Amino acid sequence: MRSKQQGITAIAMAIILSMFALIAYAGFMVIPIYMETTKVDVILDDVKAEYEGKPVNIGSIRSSIGKRLNIEAVNGLKATDFVIKKKNRNIQVGVTYQKDVRYIGDLYLLVKYDNMVELSQ
Repeated sequence: MRSKQQGITAIAMAIILSMFALIAYAGFMVIPIYMETTKVDVILDDVKAEYEGKPVNIGSIRSSIGKRLNIEAVNGLKATDFVIKKKNRNIQVGVTYQKDVRYIGDLYLLVKYDNMVELSQ
């Protein structure tokens, strides 16, 4: 009998590597969606910086969002997907959406996004 065992078996190494590969594959599938959400964050921040403290109507905000979506090359959203509403003396601009991407077979990865900025008048 062996008194000392060293290392891991080839089967254990294959299992560990396959788990890491599945996690890495999921990461690669989600990266484009994450990049899109960062662009949407930038769009909301830019709209807030542009219209903060100025009298503005909802149509001009929606038009600005549409132009910024084209500039940033965000293809999954339209300007009409953004919710713009007046609340008291402020205007809230936000967007909520979810995207799913096929992972393996019938398994999907779901990414939910929800962000809002408030413009003071």
